[in-house]
Formats: sequence, structure tokens, C-alpha cells
Amino acid sequence: MDVSNRADQPPFRLAILPILLEIVYIFVLQQVIKSEWDTNFIIIQALTFACILIVILFHKKVFKNIRQLFDDAADKCLVALMTTAFVTGFGGVVQASHGFEIIQNWAFSLDINPLISACIATGVVACATGSCSSGLAIFLSVLGPQYAALCTQQGIPLEMLHRSVIWAGAGLDSFPHSGSVVTAWTYTGIKPKDSYKYMFVTNIGFTTLGCILTLALYFLFGIV
Repeated sequence: MDVSNRADQPPFRLAILPILLEIVYIFVLQQVIKSEWDTNFIIIQALTFACILIVILFHKKVFKNIRQLFDDAADKCLVALMTTAFVTGFGGVVQASHGFEIIQNWAFSLDINPLISACIATGVVACATGSCSSGLAIFLSVLGPQYAALCTQQGIPLEMLHRSVIWAGAGLDSFPHSGSVVTAWTYTGIKPKDSYKYMFVTNIGFTTLGCILTLALYFLFGIV
């Protein structure tokens, strides 16, 4: 990608406006107005308004190559959709397997501090399914209430449990069978053997260290 010549590119202050609109719209509806709408519905609205703003701001560029834009969008969204569907299906098969049940039972039976065992359990499930959201969904649906009760009994803030498991799920969800990893390889055309060592450091190494640091700050200094 050559960005040395930006003559045909929009100025930064205009290019960032649709992104800011999305963020502000979601924040206002959820934090200020406290809308009862579902989060996904709010995000869809924000994306729709951002797309409309893009068309308004850059209509000359959009309508100049509108057929090519639709062709590229259709091609890329189908690739992402099918890749994600395949990998998600694989995660579903893993989740339904007997081996996954053994791993899950082992992780959930750890007799240690609830924060640490919650992180291990979430990380193991996220690793097996290749998805942070799947790991969190399974952990929270199966043992979320029990861990919330344990943390409350031991005086551990539930905010700390929330932050810890988020870190843990994001730390081990980017192994080669992860949907996001496969999609990235598909779009970039980069071979796994040439790129995965870098993805491992940034997506697994740093996030795992972040989880450890979060726990350490709480246990040592009580920082939530």
C-alpha cells in the first residue's frame, strides 16, 4: 500500500468524522440517554448513519466508481461471511465434542482463587472455540452466576471479574483456527508461516500479559 501520494485522498479531519459519529452515537444512546434498545440495534443504527455521512461528504468519489465499489463490497463481504461461517461451524463442532467437555470440566474444577480460575476457564474455552466471544458466552452462561457469587462472598468487586475474563478471553482466542485470524490471512494474502509469529506476539502474548498485569495490580494494590 503506497500512501506517499495522498492527492486523491480525503483530508484526515473529514475522513475521521464518520468514525467519530459512530462512537458518539453509541455512547450517547447507551450512557447518556440510556436507551432500552438492544446493543446490536444501536450499533446497526450507528453504522447506517456513518455510511450516510460518508456518501454525503465524499459523494463525488463514491458515485464516480459506484459500480466498482458495489462489486468490491459484495466480493469482500461474501469472503468474510463464508470464512467466518466455516470457522464458527468448526467452533460449534469443537464445543459439542467429548474432548471439549473434558477440557471444560477440568478448567471449571480448579480449586484456586475465583478470579484466577475464571481467567483460566475462559481462556481455555476461548482457545478451543477460536473465539473470545464464544469463550465468554460459554463461561458466563455455565458458571457466570456461581463465580459472581463467589467473588461477592470474598469481597472481590464484580467489575474486576468482568475485566479479568475479558482479558483472558482475548488472550487465547487468536490461534490459527480463529475466524478473525483466517479472515485476515484471506484478505491480505499473507501466508500463515510468514505472519503468525507476529500475530502470536500481539494477539496472544501482549493480551495475556495484560490479563496477568490486571490481576497483579488488583492482588498487590487493590486497583480495580
